[in-house]
Amino acid sequence: MDNCPDNRIGESKLKSFEQQLPKQVRGDVSFDEVVLGICATDASIYQIKPVALCLPRDEEDVLAAVTAAAEHNIPILPRGGATSLGGQAVAPAMIVDFTKYMNGILELNAEQRWVRVQPGIVLDELNAVLAGHGLHFAPDPATSSRATIGGIIGNNSSGTKSLVYGIANDHVLETKVALSDGTVLEFKELSATQYADRCANGNPREAEILSGVRRVIESNRDEIASRFPKIMRRVQGYNLDSFINTDRWNLSKLMVGSEGSLAVLLEAKLNLEPLPKCKIVSVVHFADLLQAIRAVAPILEHGPSAVEIMDSDVIVMARKNRHVAPLCEFLQGDPAAVLIVEFFGDTPEEVAGKAEALAADLRKKQLGYAWPIMTEPSEQAKVWAVRKNGLGLMLGMKGDRKPIPFIEDCCVPIAVLPEYIDGLLKFCKGRNVPMAMYAHASVGTIHVRPILNLRSQEDIENMKAIADYAFSQVTKYGGSWSGEHGDGRIRSPYLERYFGPQVYNALREVKRLFDPAGLMNPGVIVDPLPVDANLRYGTQYKVRQRPTEFHYREAGSFAAAVEMCTGVGACRQGLAGAMCPSYRLTRDTQHSTRGRANAMRLAMSGQLGDDGLTSEGLYKVMELCLGCKSCKSECPSNVDMARLKSEFLQMYYDAHGAPPEAEVDGRRRLPTPAGEPFPEWFANRTKSGGRGDKKVVLFDDAYMNDCDTQVGVSAVELLSSCGYEVILAQAGPSQQDRISRGFLREAKCEGEKTLRNLDAFIGQGLKVVVCEPSAAAALTDDLPDLIDDEPLGRRIKQNVMMIDVFLAQEVGEGNLTCEFVSPYEKILIHAHCHQKALYGVAAMKDLLGRVAGVSVDEIDGGCCGLTASFGHSRHQYDMSMAIGEQRVFPAIRGRQEGAVVVACGFNCRRQIADGAGTEAVHWVETIRAS
Repeated sequence: MDNCPDNRIGESKLKSFEQQLPKQVRGDVSFDEVVLGICATDASIYQIKPVALCLPRDEEDVLAAVTAAAEHNIPILPRGGATSLGGQAVAPAMIVDFTKYMNGILELNAEQRWVRVQPGIVLDELNAVLAGHGLHFAPDPATSSRATIGGIIGNNSSGTKSLVYGIANDHVLETKVALSDGTVLEFKELSATQYADRCANGNPREAEILSGVRRVIESNRDEIASRFPKIMRRVQGYNLDSFINTDRWNLSKLMVGSEGSLAVLLEAKLNLEPLPKCKIVSVVHFADLLQAIRAVAPILEHGPSAVEIMDSDVIVMARKNRHVAPLCEFLQGDPAAVLIVEFFGDTPEEVAGKAEALAADLRKKQLGYAWPIMTEPSEQAKVWAVRKNGLGLMLGMKGDRKPIPFIEDCCVPIAVLPEYIDGLLKFCKGRNVPMAMYAHASVGTIHVRPILNLRSQEDIENMKAIADYAFSQVTKYGGSWSGEHGDGRIRSPYLERYFGPQVYNALREVKRLFDPAGLMNPGVIVDPLPVDANLRYGTQYKVRQRPTEFHYREAGSFAAAVEMCTGVGACRQGLAGAMCPSYRLTRDTQHSTRGRANAMRLAMSGQLGDDGLTSEGLYKVMELCLGCKSCKSECPSNVDMARLKSEFLQMYYDAHGAPPEAEVDGRRRLPTPAGEPFPEWFANRTKSGGRGDKKVVLFDDAYMNDCDTQVGVSAVELLSSCGYEVILAQAGPSQQDRISRGFLREAKCEGEKTLRNLDAFIGQGLKVVVCEPSAAAALTDDLPDLIDDEPLGRRIKQNVMMIDVFLAQEVGEGNLTCEFVSPYEKILIHAHCHQKALYGVAAMKDLLGRVAGVSVDEIDGGCCGLTASFGHSRHQYDMSMAIGEQRVFPAIRGRQEGAVVVACGFNCRRQIADGAGTEAVHWVETIRAS
C-alpha cells in the first residue's frame, strides 16, 4: 500500500512529526495504518498512502498543522469529500480534512446575495439553508450531496446547469488561504491601482506573490491568449486566462481549480443566484446514440437550462438498481440514449410552452421517438436523481472491467461533438473496448468511460492509447482537456503538450510563487508522474483467496462484493436517505461504507499485513456498522456492508474466538416474556374468516412468539378479515440474530432447516408472509446466499414476503377486493432499515391509503439506532441514542396530535419507547378488512 513514498521525509523527521502534530492540533489527528489506508483513495483509479490525517477544529488548528508539516518537510493535501475522479485528492501527504469541524456558514447577506463559508460545508447542506432565502450556490456537480465547497472551488466544478450559471470560477468572490509557510492571505477583486498598491505596500509574501503573478501574466500574455481554449468548460492548469482581458484582478481565480497545489483554503465568499421560479423537464428518447448527440445543437436553439445525456448502459443499470429502479418510470421502451432537457421560466405557462415547442420541433425533425414532459417537481426530482446516480451506477458495473475515468472530462465545441464521439466509439471498438457515457451534452462535456480492467497490462496500454487519441482530437477541435473534473494525476501529464512549453513554464512559476518548497499537493498540475503510476488496481494487485461462508452469487465473489465500492462517497451524504448511521454521527471517514469497504479491500489484498482480514484494526472499523443494509439500496453500487461485516466477524471469531455476550446497558428496557406465547394463542383461538381455497402461511418469528404476541394476533386477525385461512409456519428461527452477529456456520446449518420447512408450504402453492422486517431480510436476502442449495434459495425469494407486500399484490391482482378500515385517523410511519432497503413501504402506504379519512405520513429519517447486533451494550448505548436523536426521535415528538407511530421492527419499537417515550405499533395493528 505504501506505493508512493516521499523520499524527502526521513524516518526521524516522520517520528518527530508524529509526536509533534497531536500536541499542536486540538482537532483529530491519526497516524493509524488502517485509517491512513482508508484515506489512500478517492473516486479515481489511484491509491497513495498519506502520511497523516488531520481534522482541524478551526483556522488556528490549520495553521498549526501546516506549520508543523512545513518544519518537517511533509507535503500537505487539503481535502473535502474525496469524490475527485482525477486523483487530486490522494497524495503522500498530511491530509487536512475539513468535513468534520470546519463546515459552517460564517456570514450570509441575502440582500446582497453572498455567503461566507468554511471549506468543509457540503453543497447540498449549504443550499438547504440558502433555499429559505430563495437563493442557491449555482454550480451543482452530481456529487452535491457530499461534495464540499472547498473541493468544488479546488476543482472548479460546474454541473448540469452550466449553460446558465457557468462554472465555480464565475461565483467565487473572495478567498482566505494559508500558504505552506503559514502565511495567511486574503484575495478579492482589486482595481489596477489597488493591485499596484498591494504590490508595493502589502506584507512581504503578499507583495512577492502579487508582483510575481503580474510578471507571469505580462510576460506570457499573448501565449496565454493563444493557448487557453475558447469554450466555457475549461478548468485545466491555473486560470491564467482570467487576467488577460481585464484590469480588475482577483487572485481568488488562481485558487479556483488549483486542486490544493497552491494553498490551503480557509474561507470563501461566494456569489449566490436566485432560485429559478419555475422549471420543467422533458426526456427525449432516442433509438440511436449518435442521433441523440446530433440532436443537441437543435435543442440548444430552444434555450434550455440543461441538456444531459444517459446512454443505454446507464439506463439498464439504473433499472436494475434497487434504489434507483423505482425512479425510472419516466423511461419509455429501451432507448439507446435519452436527453434530459430542462427549462427555466417565470411562470408554469412559460416553461410548459418551451417544453411543448421543443417536443413539436423534434417530432417535425424526426429526432427521437418519445418526448414525455414532467411538470410536477416530484417527477422532475426522480429524473434528476437517476441522472445524479449515473456515475455510481456505471462504476458499480460487475466484473473486472469497469468504466474508467480518464477521458471523461474532455470538452469540445457542440458543432463537432457528434464527430468527436463517433471517432472515439470507432477507436475504442478497434481496440475491442466498449464505452459508456452520460452527462453534459449541452456544453460538449459528455463523460465517456471506456470499460477496462486495469489489472491487465493490455488494458493499461489501451487506456494510454485511448487517452492519446482523445487528446489529439480535443486539441484538433480546439477543446478543453478538462471540462470540470480537473487535472489531478490523470490529466496533468498532458498539460505541457496541451499548453506548450511557454505557458507550462508559466504554470510552474505560479506554483513556485505560492509554494516554493513544493509541499502543496505535489505531482498535481505541474511535474506529475506518469498516468499509470500508483494505480489502485494495477498489475501487482492480488487478492488473497480464502474460503467464505456466503456465496456472493450476485457479485461473483467475496472480493468482487468488496470491490463494488468505487469511492464515489454517496455514503457520506447527510440530508437524505439512511446510510450510514454511524458516519452521520461521528463524521469519521472510517465509519462510512466507503471507509469500511476500503479497509476490507486493503486487508484482503494483503496491504494490512498477513492477518489483515482478522486484525483488531479492521474489527474497530467494522464495529460501528449497524448492519442496517441501507447501503445495499442507497449505494449506487449496492455494496452490502451488513453482509460483509457478518463474513468478517466469522473470520475474526475463527482467529480469536467468539467474544462473551456483551452486558446490556442498564438503561435499556429488556423485553418482557409474554404470558401466553403466540403459538399457544394460535392453537387455542377460535378460527374464522378463511376459505379452503384461500390460505396463507404466517411466519412466526422469535419476537412474535415470545415477547410481542400482539403482532401475531393482529396479523392473524388482519389476514382472517381479508378472507384467508392462516396457517402458522412454526418453521424455526430466521437466524437473523446469528447472521448479524457473525455466527454464519450456525446460521447456515439451522437456517437451511427453516427454509426447507417453509419450502414444504411453497410446494403446496402457498405464500409465506412475514411481519418482522429483519426476519424477512434474513429469510429472503441472506440465507439464500448462505446455503448451498441455490434453487431452494430462489424459491424462498419468490414466495416469502412482507405481509403488506403480499396483501398489496393480492389487491393489485384482483384477488382481494374488500374495503379497509382503521381505528386511527393519523398515522406516522417509521420504516425499518431492512424494510426500506429491500422491500420499501409503498405497499403499506398504498393499503392505508385505501382507508377513508386516514392521513399517512412517513418520517424522513434513517436508522433509529437499535438493531439486533448494535445498541444494547454499555459502550454502544449512547451512540445508539444519539443516532435516534438525529432525525427519528424529533420527528416522533413533533408529530401531529393524535397520530399513532407505526414501526414494523421489534427493535425499532423498543428504541422509540426508550428514546422518544412513545409506544409504537406494528402496521398490522392499524388496518383490517371491513
